[in-house]
Amino acid sequence: MDKLFKDYNVQENVDILHKVVTDAKERKASGTVGKSVWKDNLDPRVAVAARTVPVLTSEADRLRALTAQVRTLRVFFNSFFDRFQIDAENRQLKLKLDEKVQAIAQANDQVLELLDKVDTVGFIPTLSRLVLNACFFRFTRNGSKFPRRN
Repeated sequence: MDKLFKDYNVQENVDILHKVVTDAKERKASGTVGKSVWKDNLDPRVAVAARTVPVLTSEADRLRALTAQVRTLRVFFNSFFDRFQIDAENRQLKLKLDEKVQAIAQANDQVLELLDKVDTVGFIPTLSRLVLNACFFRFTRNGSKFPRRN
């Protein structure tokens, strides 16, 4: 029984009810009728609606404004997330591109070493070396990767 009293704040609620009844008796004795005093011909549903409808209307307006803010934030965060996702994809593509450029540069270096070895032996004339240089020229990063011969 004590647990129920504690769970439902019975003592506090009885005190509040006692104060309301005491205040009502005092108003009746003094003969003053206020704006929020109960009247016998008043339907309880109408009285409750008169109190709750303005509160619910203002709460509905507040929630509509909050919903509009959430929608605005959702659009902002979606665009931010899309931009972030695109940036991440661009970084991955750049890493792949850098790896391929590095591989091409290494291949070009190996070809140059082979050409230098072949030139020292004398099998390929200078004109053939120029043609090969022109072919590999487009695969280099800066276009001047190959050393010039005198």
